[in-house]
Amino acid sequence: MNFSKIIFEYPEGWIDSDADPLALQHRRCLETIRSAARHLNLGFVTRTSLRMADFAQRFAPGDTLLISVHSVGVAENVVRLKESYLPGLYYFDRTGYSGWAELAFNIDLQQKTATVDLCAAEKFVAELKRHKLEINSSKYQQSESTAHGSLLGTDPYIFLPLQTSDDLVVTLAQVDQLALASALATVAEALEMKLCIKRHPLCRDRLVERTLVRLTKKHRCVWVSNASVNQLISGAKAVVTVNSGVGFEALVLGVPVTTAGRSDYAFVTNEITSVEDLYRNPTLIFEKDAEKIAKMLKYYVNDYCLQCDDVQKAVDLISMWMDKDFSRMDGIEDNCEHVLLDIQKYLATSESNRRRKIKRYNDFLVKYGRFYRLYEFMTRLVQRNRV
Repeated sequence: MNFSKIIFEYPEGWIDSDADPLALQHRRCLETIRSAARHLNLGFVTRTSLRMADFAQRFAPGDTLLISVHSVGVAENVVRLKESYLPGLYYFDRTGYSGWAELAFNIDLQQKTATVDLCAAEKFVAELKRHKLEINSSKYQQSESTAHGSLLGTDPYIFLPLQTSDDLVVTLAQVDQLALASALATVAEALEMKLCIKRHPLCRDRLVERTLVRLTKKHRCVWVSNASVNQLISGAKAVVTVNSGVGFEALVLGVPVTTAGRSDYAFVTNEITSVEDLYRNPTLIFEKDAEKIAKMLKYYVNDYCLQCDDVQKAVDLISMWMDKDFSRMDGIEDNCEHVLLDIQKYLATSESNRRRKIKRYNDFLVKYGRFYRLYEFMTRLVQRNRV
């Protein structure tokens, strides 16, 4: 496939520091891809799209490669770009991100991670871990708080990082995260351990707040912390999550991870599909395959994703998309059905909610409209009498 230009499409506010805390990093990524396009003698055009339009259909016109930020789908010559779990790291994917990324369902890709040299992988992960802890790095800036520090140092605990309840990837959950929190509290008590929960810093959900209050009152083993995720992961005996990026960070730090939802790293974790899985085998969460994880991490960071300042890697990835078979999605059609079904489900749910709101409004008018019209009549009558 001989592309003549690249269209780089990003949501409104994506490179605006007032709207996105990672805007500076996003701008670096954009300029890296622009430089790669220049290196390949390709035209480069940017355009904006609506926010929260992840599942909207995208098409690449003619001999154009469309790089679409924060989107999900299956279409020829459309790259799905989004920041990943580690600072500066971006998906350059054929179908999306998290559980919609190709690595989440393409068995051939997952098996490819197993071909990575183990010795090189272990050295790579050791350096990645050292650097992460040294500068307390994470996708978002972390607190230096050492709240509950005495517990961190003396009591064995399970760590549950919560996600925002409106996070789109939470729809990939096999187990609701609040149900997961309740089950883990029971499991932690049975194991004579503590359960540390960190609420997402952007979460404003009252239900989450009430659930945490209830759990801390009901279970003495439960405590809530706002400390750095690096600190909380490092002291944990296990990390359990739906599909949070903190789970990926825990893999880097060598802590056993259990996931309760689809993600692109779930295949190297302990996966559960119900709270009964926890009750039947509570010690499952402490298991890990260190060699498999190390190989996946090296492949993921060095081969699968794009570092936002790596122009040569951007050149290599764009060149890979010039392979006609690759860019037209050969080899994944039979495996990506769940991506299309999730898109249909999301759009159907959105439309159902829209119609439900309209119906509620119309029902309100039918029920109370006559009283409102009477109110308007009396108001006009009073105003007329005053005149």
